[in-house]
Order: sequence, then structure tokens, then C-alpha cells
Amino acid sequence: CGYAAGVSSYAWGEIRVLPNLAVLGDAAGVTAAYCVNNDTIPYYVNYNTTDIANIQTLLKNSNALLEK
Repeated sequence: CGYAAGVSSYAWGEIRVLPNLAVLGDAAGVTAAYCVNNDTIPYYVNYNTTDIANIQTLLKNSNALLEK
């Protein structure tokens, strides 16, 4: 899905960002679940490298792409 898209050149400018938004959605959902399961406030995840590493591990285990 997504390899062949029949869109006009005008629409391509909007469609090209969809993969990035999908990755962002994966990360947001995993982070939200992580915070609920670990009694953590999402705001403080930015300041805790252990939480970030754990969330990245969860994303990698679910085959999410973290790097281009």
C-alpha cells in the first residue's frame, strides 16, 4: 500500500508528508501507552533519557521506522 499513488502533481505536495505523519502517530500512540503503563506524565518524557530509550525500543520491536 502506498507504493503506487495516482495523484496529480498538485496533490503530491500534500500526499508526500503522509508517511512522516504515520510515523509520528505511531510514536505518539506508543508514548501515550508507555506513560499510562509507567505512571509517567508525557511532558516529562523529554527530560528522561531512560524513558526515551524504552519508547524507542518499543517502537523498534513493533517495526516502526525511527530513521530514514
